[in-house]
Amino acid sequence: MSMTHDSRTSIFFLISANAVPLVGVLFFGWSLFGVLFFYWLETVVVGILNVPKMYMTKGVDTQMTEGLNKLSESARARAYTAIRTFTIPFFVFHFGMFALVHGIFVFSLYGPADITFGSVITALVTSFVSHGYSFVTNFIGKKEYLTRSINQQMGQPYKRVVILHLAILFGAFPLMVFGSPFVAVLILIVLKTCFDMYLHMREHASSVT
Repeated sequence: MSMTHDSRTSIFFLISANAVPLVGVLFFGWSLFGVLFFYWLETVVVGILNVPKMYMTKGVDTQMTEGLNKLSESARARAYTAIRTFTIPFFVFHFGMFALVHGIFVFSLYGPADITFGSVITALVTSFVSHGYSFVTNFIGKKEYLTRSINQQMGQPYKRVVILHLAILFGAFPLMVFGSPFVAVLILIVLKTCFDMYLHMREHASSVT
């Protein structure tokens, strides 16, 4: 399986974004909490970018196709509007609560410590650039929005919640075993990068030829 230039560039941005915490650990003294806080902010950014993605989706779930096809074009358009009007606010509330709860876990278990304005800006800019590039090149440029339904798109960011769960678990395990925050952070960064690459390749499989 070969990759297009845009796919390789997306992978480059993804790996570069995940390398930022490593730079923070090696040169700026970031702790395990600093890395987890970076990843938590990244999850928030993914949720924010998912709102315009949900709004742009044109695909229809298989179970909805038969019913919608019976409607006139104008009625179908109103149905889509009604679905978006309900689904997008529901996602904002539901995913927002998930992000809040996971943020509380990160703060209560590992922090707070060593948060600076610069580290927050770095996390936000890095995440928006990395995921924003994928949004523009894959979702818009390669017209993924034409085949993705709003329900399918709504479920995408929750996979990152799983990653955050695993990050917390795998971050704590080596810390207990080795007693070394530095080793724990390095293991966490490697695992997180592997998980991210797997999800990226799976989500954009049709864009890789």
